[in-house]
Amino acid sequence: MASEESIPILSGDASFKERNKILSYDEAGDLTDSSTLFSPAKIYFNFTTMSLSFSLNHSCVVSCLAYASAELGNELSSVCGGILYVCFALTAFLVANPVVIAIGWKNGLMIGACGYCIYVCGFLISVVFLTFFPSLSWTIACTAAAIGGLAGGLLWTSQGRCFSHHAALFAISSGLPSEKVNSDFAALFATYFLGLEMAAKLLATVIYLIVPAEAPYLVFSVYTLVAIGSCIYTNTLLTMDDVGTWEMSYKSVSHNVGAAGRLIYADRRVVLLIPFQIAYGLASTMVAYYVMGTVIAQSKSLGKQYVGLLAAVVVLSGAVMSIPLARMANLLGKHVVMLIGNVCLVLCSLAFFMLSNEQLGTWLVIVPYLVVFGVGRGVWENTNKAVIADFYSTESETCTTAFSATAFFTGYSGAIGFFSFHSLHRLAMAGVVLLMATISCISYEWAFVTDRRKRSEMDFQLRKMDIVRQRFEECKRSREQRDSWNRNRTGDLLGMDTTVDFGSIRVPVTYSNAASNALDTDDTFLL
Repeated sequence: MASEESIPILSGDASFKERNKILSYDEAGDLTDSSTLFSPAKIYFNFTTMSLSFSLNHSCVVSCLAYASAELGNELSSVCGGILYVCFALTAFLVANPVVIAIGWKNGLMIGACGYCIYVCGFLISVVFLTFFPSLSWTIACTAAAIGGLAGGLLWTSQGRCFSHHAALFAISSGLPSEKVNSDFAALFATYFLGLEMAAKLLATVIYLIVPAEAPYLVFSVYTLVAIGSCIYTNTLLTMDDVGTWEMSYKSVSHNVGAAGRLIYADRRVVLLIPFQIAYGLASTMVAYYVMGTVIAQSKSLGKQYVGLLAAVVVLSGAVMSIPLARMANLLGKHVVMLIGNVCLVLCSLAFFMLSNEQLGTWLVIVPYLVVFGVGRGVWENTNKAVIADFYSTESETCTTAFSATAFFTGYSGAIGFFSFHSLHRLAMAGVVLLMATISCISYEWAFVTDRRKRSEMDFQLRKMDIVRQRFEECKRSREQRDSWNRNRTGDLLGMDTTVDFGSIRVPVTYSNAASNALDTDDTFLL
């Protein structure tokens, strides 16, 4: 390439090196050198396309969840939410990892997006039939929730593999540090993800205010069409040489099914990341189920017509903070940003102990509350995923497994929240979130310490290997120098005529090439 090609990223410009070697996944799922060259522009554009299509699809799903309590009632919404998160957790833990490794992240995204379309369409149908055929509405809603949960577990695991794959390619192609690329890509994804979710919820609010009677049918019809369109858009993505292993043998599948469990057992870092996933899963359920469905929907000064608008405040604050959080992570370290996220979850739970529902359900209080939770969510969507990619940046399969494991615990805690929160007192809900967020403050910092120790041990082992390699090279050079000296000494004798005196007989002799091969330190010649 004769001229340099550069693109702007969140933290500056990255130059494309003509003679770079880009990494791709081999059949075992490991990163290897590939002769295929991908420019940073191509990698960046493909990742941006994935972020846009994924965010469009997912924004429709989470917007349905925000209106679940208001439109389906607390009982049905809690059951459907529980089913959704149970299926999500089981899929992420047992099924998603082997499937994504086998079929590749693009096919995983396609299947997951189609499953989400079924969920959104099922939500629309259940809202339509809720008044006339409640039993049918229950059946459709629960079935759609199960399909949506299966799709979500596959979708998020595929997104994690896509994220780590593109970040690794871009880091090698641009020559930037992988930690910096992970932060920038996480911020980019979070901006699209939260921004489009905000747009979806604001659209719903506008429709509810203009045509309140027909609003549920119009809103969820639009969501269904957008979800279908995002599936078509996802199909335009490039695989970037990660097409999956397509290894369907019993040995391969059974090995990958248990990979998440083995990683949790063997790697302390994953265990220490789990409390934050649980704290966020419980907090997000509390906000979606109780704050939106009870505090806001039943408030005298607010009401369910503002559920979409106030839900948009959460995603707006998370989206606005995505880039500043990424910059802060690059300057101060990701551990500082993760501590901020944990503190936000702590504050959200403490508010329930200090304020009643009437006090919380006012514009003056609820907006700051949702902003704080939005920052916490932005940390979970952004820096949390970048940390996972950092921890396993050189291990592609392990990185996919780590995303599966963390997604499982987020979904598992969400399921617990939806199944149990409707029977718990508001302070009990807040107390559970407060406990897990407090534990997470300590455990996440411990995870960073553990990772630094692990990297130090790896660096020490690498230094030892380098010393052994250097000594081997020195011995090899020493032997080559000795052999070269012997060959030079022998070469001085080649072709030289002389005579050997055997008393009265003088015999003429000549050194030959055959003899020179046998020469060492002693003078040996052929008679």
